[in-house]
Amino acid sequence: MSLRSLHIVLLGLLIAASVQAAAAAQRANSRAVVYRHVSMLAELGRRLFFDPTLSASGKLSCASCHDPAHAYGPPDARPVVPGGTDMRQMGLRAVPSLKYLQATPQFTEHYYDSDDEGDASIDNGPTGGLTWDGRVDRGRDQARLPLLSPLEMANDSPAAVVAQVRKSASASLLRQAFGASIFDDNEKAFDGIVQALEAYEQRYTEFYPYSSKYDDYLARQGKADGAGGARPRALQRSRQGQLRPLPYQRAGSRWHAAAIHRLRPGGSGRAPEHGNSGQRRSVVP
Repeated sequence: MSLRSLHIVLLGLLIAASVQAAAAAQRANSRAVVYRHVSMLAELGRRLFFDPTLSASGKLSCASCHDPAHAYGPPDARPVVPGGTDMRQMGLRAVPSLKYLQATPQFTEHYYDSDDEGDASIDNGPTGGLTWDGRVDRGRDQARLPLLSPLEMANDSPAAVVAQVRKSASASLLRQAFGASIFDDNEKAFDGIVQALEAYEQRYTEFYPYSSKYDDYLARQGKADGAGGARPRALQRSRQGQLRPLPYQRAGSRWHAAAIHRLRPGGSGRAPEHGNSGQRRSVVP
């Protein structure tokens, strides 16, 4: 190979290496930008979640019903939490917890889950979705419901919610997340608000930490037994008051408690949610 040809080859290699390095840096920058944006959205959602001015009464926040001190569920023993413009309207359903919803599948009337059931032919029936009846599949769509319900936060329109946020300390953060002109379009601003609430409810340290003693037991067993982990076990309290494992019994009937409240990790290694997202209700004429 001549010296000229060698120079051309080396130059080509240097250019290719530079292009690859630039592409890698761009990907890294893109990931960093996305991470910063999601973090900003989650912080905005956290502020909105605890802000009672988002309600027509000015007294009810998301946290009023979904109390973080009670697993983002009901704050007390009342069957429902009063709301509405006068804070005297009673809701129609008990407040559900917002924790551990990240793996809930989209609603379907016929759900097949061979990974957990062991038989792909089993129809689990109506399954998935958020809220008690699975009417929505995304956190942002779920967030719209209480904001506009006359029995809850009782805003008469998305524009009313936007007007409250525009006057709040969260306005500047909404502009940072979606642009300085976000408040020029009420629908886009409202979409940004519910997206922020959705982002906050995906913060794993708050909403799905998997920090129970049972989760700790599974993690320790997985490390001890390799990638496959040990066969899942239930826990009971010993005489000393400590939790200890019991052999997991595979249910002969899918209505057995262990079949509904799943105790084993999924096939992808995800932690068990102790539920199957089924929509089974008793209907009274």
